[in-house]
Amino acid sequence: MKKLLIFSNNAASSSESNGRIHMTQFLCYDDILNFYLRGNPDLKNVKYINFHYLDALKMKFGIKKKPSTGNQPSTKTNVISKKGKNPFFHFLRNKVFSNNKLIINYLHEIIINECVEALIVWGTDVPFLYEYAYKLSKLCSIPLVIITGENYPLKKYNYISNKPSLFFSLFQSSLRKWAKKAHQHCAANIYLNSDLKSLYEGEYNIANGYVVFFGSQLSPSTRKISKINNIFYGGNLYDDRVESIIKISQHLDNQEGVIINVYGRGDDNSILRLKKCKNVMYHGTVAYDNLVDFMYSSDLLIFVEGFSSSYINDCRYAFSTKIADYISTNIPFFCFGPKEISGIKYLYKTNPDITAISEEELYKLVEIINGKNVEIKGREMFDSKTVSRQVANIIEGIQINEICH
Repeated sequence: MKKLLIFSNNAASSSESNGRIHMTQFLCYDDILNFYLRGNPDLKNVKYINFHYLDALKMKFGIKKKPSTGNQPSTKTNVISKKGKNPFFHFLRNKVFSNNKLIINYLHEIIINECVEALIVWGTDVPFLYEYAYKLSKLCSIPLVIITGENYPLKKYNYISNKPSLFFSLFQSSLRKWAKKAHQHCAANIYLNSDLKSLYEGEYNIANGYVVFFGSQLSPSTRKISKINNIFYGGNLYDDRVESIIKISQHLDNQEGVIINVYGRGDDNSILRLKKCKNVMYHGTVAYDNLVDFMYSSDLLIFVEGFSSSYINDCRYAFSTKIADYISTNIPFFCFGPKEISGIKYLYKTNPDITAISEEELYKLVEIINGKNVEIKGREMFDSKTVSRQVANIIEGIQINEICH
């Protein structure tokens, strides 16, 4: 198997959500390096590379030759990452890291010394990660593979703060530039849904893409559910998602003994609205392991998206990882959201009996609660072993003449 260097926002991790999701696609690999920006680097089979912002700044101006943390996990949080909703800090971080020749040289040395055989960019909206991977792939003549789960480089509005911003325009210009170069250069593009594949191949005039879904390591439940009383929702509580949960709640007002247990982070107003629903119990945020326990003790899992035009515009190409997790548990599952969003569209096509794309179709949920047995199709598509084998087959199948276009 090839030795990999993965560029990602979040560290590959067993305990942090995004980092754990990344690693389900690389279960076939025992020898991985990970250049990351934030997260919890806790995997023993991964060598981590992390640059604190101040190290990168000093290297930009030649004050330091190498980072303090080297290729060991950093115990510091990149100070810029705390300002995630501010376009200025995205712009500033990119200025510090972009075209940082000492960092690129340092990574070049690691690639040579560690005998890295393939570079991976995992689902990022960080321009300099595309830049580093692109330049190092050409410099070292090793293949680049991009795994794409969103359309950030192709968005035409300020998705960071949703306000007019010169700094966002400058940041997005750099993101578009380096994402396009990397996508057109890479040996293989892996997309997390078919809508993204069509979008990027049309925009960049490329045809080297594959569709591989998120994988889940959750095991099928063997618990027999005779009656549905406890419904589970876990996830971020954006206003639009809260509105969808409330619509479900209202639709289930007459279902005796049915409670929707909600776990997640939301603003005070959203939480207050949920608490006013007589059949909703809000439990706050809990650690992932505890959340999984609550999932397995539930009778029905629900996933929702929002219906407002702004929400649809922002999440059109989203395919939530929760879909993979919920389907993998073998617990009854129901989804409510607009068909314009990729994950909902896929479920409505493959499993229409468990998917409602309007309030009128919420009768399907009532039928399930009242005992209708619905078999969920396509579970194998989200199995982590299946997904990791698909990714490995793509990476291992790359030939030398495909490395540089």
